[in-house]
Amino acid sequence: MDIKSKYIDEAIDLNNEYAKKYIKLVSHQDTTGFIETHHIVPVAFYRDILHVSNCRTRGSIDMEPSNLVALSKGHHLLAHYYLMRCAKKVISKQMENAFKLIYDLTDVSKITERDVIKRMHELDEAYKNLKPEVSQYTIDGTLIKTYESVYAAATAMNCSTSNIMIVVSKK
Repeated sequence: MDIKSKYIDEAIDLNNEYAKKYIKLVSHQDTTGFIETHHIVPVAFYRDILHVSNCRTRGSIDMEPSNLVALSKGHHLLAHYYLMRCAKKVISKQMENAFKLIYDLTDVSKITERDVIKRMHELDEAYKNLKPEVSQYTIDGTLIKTYESVYAAATAMNCSTSNIMIVVSKK
């Protein structure tokens, strides 16, 4: 995956050691286990800095496929840790708050990368067999086909997992 978001250098300190790890992590789609969609350039940047009012909705700039990546639950946690450590000041507080919510913490000052990687492995192990099925329907609600996972649906439909997740999240 090519990181092409035009705002990545405005949201993230690309010279930071965690930014390099973050870019490497979000440069590859996860394809197994329970998959979540992650915004490469955070929603907080679009909402709070660019004042985009329709974030997380179809057609919004933050939902462009080049800004979305499919990550395992554990990798998603790790991505937010890296973001918290490399976000530029304009969104650093929002990234810290997002990580606190995901990790269920009130204080992140003592959390280490090692702690997060350990928790990442625990999450991926716990969720490895949870592969939510994705069903495809006609506009009138007739079932067309059921796929074993988001990745399987994306592969069959020749599109990105992010596109599937956009539709699935709309129910």
